[in-house]
Amino acid sequence: MMPLILLAALISIGCALLTLARWSERQRIRQSGTQLMAQIVQIRSWQEPPDSNGFFAAAGRGSLLWGGGPRWYYEIIAECKDVATGETYTLSSGPRKGLAHHRRGDYLPAYISSKGNLLEIS
Repeated sequence: MMPLILLAALISIGCALLTLARWSERQRIRQSGTQLMAQIVQIRSWQEPPDSNGFFAAAGRGSLLWGGGPRWYYEIIAECKDVATGETYTLSSGPRKGLAHHRRGDYLPAYISSKGNLLEIS
């Protein structure tokens, strides 16, 4: 039982460190970057089937036992132009869970930095 608790603790610590690293990277980009307003040019949405692996699916209970039907994902593509340099940037939100709460033509804050680019999705 003790090795299982130790393994769970190590996994939790690893997840916390990964989350902290992502947050830190976003903060660095926000602090060092130029803030622009990016216009949404495309929203991709897709649906992935419910998980067919795992104990409950193998036991014949399916994912409906835990309310785990098909899952929706989306990705927002936006463009912005830096008037200081004249460059146009295309930014992606990356895959996100759920459905987008924005529409084509909406504007979102974006940060352009030598350390990376960031599209703020609220």
